[in-house]
Amino acid sequence: MATSTSKPAGNAPKKDPPKEGQKPAASGAASGDRRMMAMIAAFAILSAGASAGAVYMVTRNQLTSGPAAHSNMSNREFPGPTYALGDFIVNLGAVESRRYLKASVALACNTHTDDFAKLSHDKMGAFMGEFNTAMKMREPQIKDVVNTTIASYGAHELGTVQGRQALKTTLINKLSRLLPPEYELANVYFTDFIIQ
Repeated sequence: MATSTSKPAGNAPKKDPPKEGQKPAASGAASGDRRMMAMIAAFAILSAGASAGAVYMVTRNQLTSGPAAHSNMSNREFPGPTYALGDFIVNLGAVESRRYLKASVALACNTHTDDFAKLSHDKMGAFMGEFNTAMKMREPQIKDVVNTTIASYGAHELGTVQGRQALKTTLINKLSRLLPPEYELANVYFTDFIIQ
């Protein structure tokens, strides 16, 4: 008895079924489209998470509740003027390390009343003119303190959040002595901070 074998129609080769543990091969274009969509979806999810985290970090210290928070309003510091010192490029730590920091630094001062925030446009301009003049007169001393203080830190120290916070605290303590008493130094901001 003869058995006949049937051949697939046309000359198309017969595809073997996928082996155990393998997925069937998808066409190249469909597979690439799925990968691209998965990457876009992952990026969107990560972006949303990062945005939510950033909003939380910024607002968590600003949220207050209860009557105790409102009773401390008389002790509250109000935002005052900020003075941009510009860019600093400083060798870090030991000379043989050949590491340096590029940072943009700004100084923020406090006012003890909300008068600063309520100044009219003209009075604000006059106040900022006086503030900028006072800061400009002390700028060489301020920049020297910033340069020498940064240079006393190593790249490994400034590579951590704690190290940067320690640098800020040290700068606030040293720079507070250089400023006139009416401009109390509240914070040092690093608007750029790159270690090479």
